[in-house]
Amino acid sequence: MKTRDKTPLTVGKTPSMTVVEIPSIHSLARTLLLIPLLLTLLSGCGSTSTVVTDTASSEKTTVSEESYSRVFAEDELVGYVGFRKINVKVGKTTSDLGVFQVYNSAFELLGTYDQSGNTRVFRRNDQVLLGTFAPEDSVRQITGLSGKIRIVDGLQ
Repeated sequence: MKTRDKTPLTVGKTPSMTVVEIPSIHSLARTLLLIPLLLTLLSGCGSTSTVVTDTASSEKTTVSEESYSRVFAEDELVGYVGFRKINVKVGKTTSDLGVFQVYNSAFELLGTYDQSGNTRVFRRNDQVLLGTFAPEDSVRQITGLSGKIRIVDGLQ
């Protein structure tokens, strides 16, 4: 009776080459969308300090501007919209991103939209792209509000 060779298999390697996984554009974009959420958790609500994250010697992320607005429906406070201007530098390439976060009245993150109107909602630890909308419509899509809403600058 023959016995099986009990040498362990090495996943991702063959005798002649090593497989290297290259991140896709979607995973990079998803990572960039998670940066504001992580910065929110690290900096706290209402904080306007600049946060710099160095994950590698050639990568740098900086929050250069941060503000919050209140969202009212029929004179009742129903949530908040936070704005963060993020500067991402990878190698010699620099990009500025404007990201809006939509919160409910308990300041729980519901979704995000960017300056292009790409609107995402968070469901069961996953981001769902709803589409591209105007800013007020993005807030409506994320919160599920209908009718007239009013967005007032500041947290007073």
